[in-house]
Amino acid sequence: MTIKTFRTPAVAAFGLLASACATPYAAQENYLHVESPECDTADQCEIMWGAALTWVQQNCGFRIENITDNFIQTHKSGDFSDIKLGYEVTKTPLGQGRYKFAPRFWVNNWMSASHAKQQEARFKIDIARDSVADE
Repeated sequence: MTIKTFRTPAVAAFGLLASACATPYAAQENYLHVESPECDTADQCEIMWGAALTWVQQNCGFRIENITDNFIQTHKSGDFSDIKLGYEVTKTPLGQGRYKFAPRFWVNNWMSASHAKQQEARFKIDIARDSVADE
C-alpha cells in the first residue's frame, strides 16, 4: 500500500512537469500564426496607422529612418552583437478601401530571432485591439 501511495503523487508530479515543459512550445506555436490586422473603413485605417506608428516609436530600439503614408522603417543595425530589433511596417491595399498592416521585424543577433517573431505577433495583436478600442 505504501508503494501505491508513493506512486500516485510521483505520477502526478511527472505529469505536471511534462505539461509545464510543453507550455512554452504551445505558446510559441500560437504566436507564429497571428494574422496581420486589417481595416475596413478610412477612419479605422487612420486609427490603425497611427497606432502602428506609436507602437514602433514606443517599442523599437532604433530611430525611425523612413516613413510614408504606407510604410514605416527604422534604422538597421550593422552590429551582429546588437539585440535591438529593426522594424518595418507596410500598409498594403486590399481593395475597396481596405488595408492590411504587415509588420516585419528583424535582428542581427541570431540568438534573438525568436524575439522578433514574438514582437511581430504582439504588434499584430496590439494594433487590432487598439483599432477596436478607439471605435
